[in-house]
Amino acid sequence: MSSRTPPLGFSNEIFLHNKMMDEKSSPKKSSFGIWFNAKKNKQDENVNEEFNKAFEEMLEIRDIPPPVRNQLRAMDTRKKENILKASEIALPSSDSTEIPQPKLKTRSSSAMSRSPDKASKQSASSSSSKVDKSDSPTLFAKMLEKEHSTALSVDKVKRLRQLIRAESSKWLLDFFAAGGYEGLCSSLNEILKVEWREEQHDDQILHELLRCFKGLSTSEIGLQALASKAPEPYKSLVDLLFTDKKPGSLSTRQLMMEIITLLFEIFDETSNNELIRSPTTQTYLNQVNGEVDSVHIQPMELPYPYRSTGELVRKLLHNPVDEALENQHEFIKVAKRPRVYKLFLRTFSGTCFGHKNNGIWYYPSVDMRQVERLRFRVPGGMTAGVEYEAIGYLTSVFSLINALSAASLKDGEEVSRRLHQDLFASGIDRYIYTSRAASLTHYPLLHYNISLYIHLAKRSGFTIPNVLGRFISQPPENVRIKK
Repeated sequence: MSSRTPPLGFSNEIFLHNKMMDEKSSPKKSSFGIWFNAKKNKQDENVNEEFNKAFEEMLEIRDIPPPVRNQLRAMDTRKKENILKASEIALPSSDSTEIPQPKLKTRSSSAMSRSPDKASKQSASSSSSKVDKSDSPTLFAKMLEKEHSTALSVDKVKRLRQLIRAESSKWLLDFFAAGGYEGLCSSLNEILKVEWREEQHDDQILHELLRCFKGLSTSEIGLQALASKAPEPYKSLVDLLFTDKKPGSLSTRQLMMEIITLLFEIFDETSNNELIRSPTTQTYLNQVNGEVDSVHIQPMELPYPYRSTGELVRKLLHNPVDEALENQHEFIKVAKRPRVYKLFLRTFSGTCFGHKNNGIWYYPSVDMRQVERLRFRVPGGMTAGVEYEAIGYLTSVFSLINALSAASLKDGEEVSRRLHQDLFASGIDRYIYTSRAASLTHYPLLHYNISLYIHLAKRSGFTIPNVLGRFISQPPENVRIKK
């Protein structure tokens, strides 16, 4: 009998054993195979259970907020293994042999009132970790307070961003206690008020400061800081987008859109659930711990006088009040069609590279699992070019619009329908028509967001104009739900 290569997933010993059983025609082969497969499956289940518990423990120690946790849970297993290994290297091991149970804390609770288990873990990690004296949170807070933004070192601000994302919660608490968040806000305001920003320095400082703000969203106490001065700095960022002083770099504009979108994670966790929670994440949560998903997370308190996150963001994106137009006679106002989001929509005009035969995906046929898989694509030839940055910016704009649309559904059908009426009156149909021409192969996330917006608009009772409706078609095979 000629030798064969052992099939993938089986050891040489089992292969040789089965070969021997074949030659002897022994009836014991099936019994042994069933016993071995059952034992192997049980071992795999135990390994998966231990890995999932370790991954959840890492998320808890790192104080990762729920929206980011859901995105990490949905990643490929190999990538999660790499994250877990990197976290084990960064966090020193504790002497305690107890395995802490993962918990989810409500956002409304104070950052200082943590559970004893979690507090002891964080104090142990922070006390035993060796933080360079030059990386002291107090030094960075004083740097932001004393130095004007135009004189800040780009490398120093980059280092601050790295520390915000990587250091423990205690480091962040010390940074905030020393006035670090106030320093970030004042530095951002200073750079935004500069009449002529110097491209080689000032624009880079603006970009790195924005990355610092976004880095705060990776921890719950960071989210609390981002909520403390709302509606600033979000209003200042929108005001900049509405002027000729907006940054020329599309990657910087994309950061601005993503920071504005954070408002839905900070103040209204539930409105963004359908945009974050995917079947992959749901399955993972059911495997790890059924109780994790059932915990209700209270959003933070909205700033006065806003009653909902949707109302806050609608107000931010609304055209600035024009005194001359407000003082016009009533019959002139009635004759004009209001375009209240015209300036906002104009911020992403002319940034799409087109394939004119592309359609708009029919949302109920889209398989979110496949879109999610394509989302974490390995960088290739299309990465970091001009087109890549442009489409990334477009995607961030539609993500913000979708988050606003989902939040507006909670404010009532009339409010939600009015939002879409205003958006279409402001010309969003032209931008959707242009954006759907982006490459289906390289930018599936943009097409998913366009499809989701059309779906949310229909849910509000708004009728999609035929000029767009005729382009709605089935998504490509690789992202379509298999029947």
